[in-house]
Amino acid sequence: MSSKPNKSKQSKSKSDRKKQPMPQTLSSFHASRDRLRHTLVKGVESETFVDIKNFKIPTGMLRDETPRSKVASSEPSAAADFLDPRTTYTFMLKGFSTLTANSSGVVSSFFPFDPTSTGYNFSEWASLSSLFSEFRLKSFHVQFVPLTLTTLSTASPVGIGSNLSYSNAPATISVVINQADGIFWNGGSDHTSLGYTHRVKPGSPLGWSSVSSPTNTPYAGAPGCLQIYNTSNPSSLALYQCRVMGVYELRVRS
Repeated sequence: MSSKPNKSKQSKSKSDRKKQPMPQTLSSFHASRDRLRHTLVKGVESETFVDIKNFKIPTGMLRDETPRSKVASSEPSAAADFLDPRTTYTFMLKGFSTLTANSSGVVSSFFPFDPTSTGYNFSEWASLSSLFSEFRLKSFHVQFVPLTLTTLSTASPVGIGSNLSYSNAPATISVVINQADGIFWNGGSDHTSLGYTHRVKPGSPLGWSSVSSPTNTPYAGAPGCLQIYNTSNPSSLALYQCRVMGVYELRVRS
């Protein structure tokens, strides 16, 4: 059987094409834009969302009526923030020192955690102490680099340990090794260029101490020191070059 074309469908599709809306004129475009603007403003006032092409825009962000004066006053002042005792600043101070055996071939020395100590020349401390009122120790590192491996090969191991109660040279090696972090290190067998670094960090944050007159107790400021003890060295010989790094928190108290 032969089928005949459906004229009614063809005519209907033509009529549908004729009924499609023509591009809007400039005046109608402005009218549509004004209606949309009115809707957006109403949405802002009622704190609702406006759906534009299936995309929800938080209309509260479309119009900011906050006065500039209020925005400026809400920003923190740099000077006020600097004086706020709750604001702390962390600095790393670096220095150096040399460990030398005495006339009996003994090394009995210590590195105070107090940044006012002059043994390793924390040169930046003078500037920091003029800017801040209080400080406390955060961590302390000492790197030991042997100066002559041949000489140290016959020396006894070096005892290294921190003492948070006292800041003095140890009388015996047992005083150093009995510390919680006490260790033996054989500098004569360390052939690396970096040597050995001993790190000290208080178990909990210390209390604050005055920069002008530190009261370094076991609970505040920068208490204690790193102690070193070693024997059987050639007399009066420089044995180790030491790089000292102290990390401190500082603040200004209003």
